[in-house]
Amino acid sequence: MPRHSVRPPGRPKQNLDVRTEETILQVSAHLFMDHGYEATSVDAIARSANLTKAAVYYYYSTKADLFAAALRSLLTRILHESEHILKSSDPLTDRLRRLSQLRLRAPSTRLNFADVMDEAKPHLNLEQQNELGELMDALPELLIAVLRQTSETGEIAPIDPVFVAHAYSSLLEISFARQRDGKPWFPDQEKTVEDILRFVFRGISPDTMQ
Repeated sequence: MPRHSVRPPGRPKQNLDVRTEETILQVSAHLFMDHGYEATSVDAIARSANLTKAAVYYYYSTKADLFAAALRSLLTRILHESEHILKSSDPLTDRLRRLSQLRLRAPSTRLNFADVMDEAKPHLNLEQQNELGELMDALPELLIAVLRQTSETGEIAPIDPVFVAHAYSSLLEISFARQRDGKPWFPDQEKTVEDILRFVFRGISPDTMQ
């Protein structure tokens, strides 16, 4: 009698590989950031990724594990790209322009990392909470270090880099604001980026608007 290989319980029939897992992580991050933790189901993730629910559970046994992996992947990618931008020798205005474009690249994203994390926190274990928290903290710390350096060299005024970093981050989050009907308040990304930079570097005083 021929021997048959035994498929592990729950393993889907389709071939699974690294690309499949990457698709799951990308789709999951998009949906979690757009709808939040509670409103995003594994069923919805599987449908959006054109996979079966079993395929998703093959990689991640719980929704919380999938959330942690998806946010880790997203934050790590943004952190690496941000570090590459901020550590370049370009003028600070150019670096912040590229950084803003990076953050606004996903126009359908409605939520910020803090909001999503607050909702998901009760479902995550301590290790997951700490890992994601450290990645979230690393993003503003990168900018703070660059602002401190450019302030010391005289490229920008001697202002508190922590304040500027958080003010800039808040402006980025405002750019995702939506009206009651779901339409974005600021649909023109390029204009939004320039408005943010103008506000950060020049303020709203009439003599700075020339």
